[in-house]
Amino acid sequence: MRWILEFLFGPAVPENTNYEVIQDITSLIPWWYPHFVAGCMVLFLVLLWAGYHKKAARIIPAPATQAKSRGRPPL
Repeated sequence: MRWILEFLFGPAVPENTNYEVIQDITSLIPWWYPHFVAGCMVLFLVLLWAGYHKKAARIIPAPATQAKSRGRPPL
């Protein structure tokens, strides 16, 4: 988070006029918060992918399943 603020307002050095603003904003956000947000996003994407994968597996049945539903043994 701090590097984003330094990119927007300049380096976090006492000579910078926005130095105190950067310090105030970074002190409001705990160090673990960006990690928590990124972890939740990764978990959401994994669950989204798994749900899509499960749905795609039902749409395209395997040849053995097709043959079994017609009453014939698979090749």
